[in-house]
Amino acid sequence: MIKGMANRLRRMGRAMGNRHHKHGCCGGRHGRCMGGLDHKPLDECSENERVCIHRNPDRQTMEMGLHNGGLVIMLKNDPSDNNIVVGIGNSRFILSRRIARLIEVG
Repeated sequence: MIKGMANRLRRMGRAMGNRHHKHGCCGGRHGRCMGGLDHKPLDECSENERVCIHRNPDRQTMEMGLHNGGLVIMLKNDPSDNNIVVGIGNSRFILSRRIARLIEVG
């Protein structure tokens, strides 16, 4: 019983992790993706820019809600500051610039 449930959860996790690529990115939903030609790190976005997450290798931010295919709004990005502030839905998150540099958006 428990082993079967663990396998189902594992398959669901894999499906969610690959959701972005399976559905052809977010171009259909948000109209932002240009087929991988315009991807850049999250820390290079300007303030009030809306972007779609294409790749997020950081597990902790994935658990916070920054998953592949998610729409993110850059709320604060001051180059002299070590942190950035992003919005996802009704939530606001402060991310270190080091982590934001790993997240690929477009």
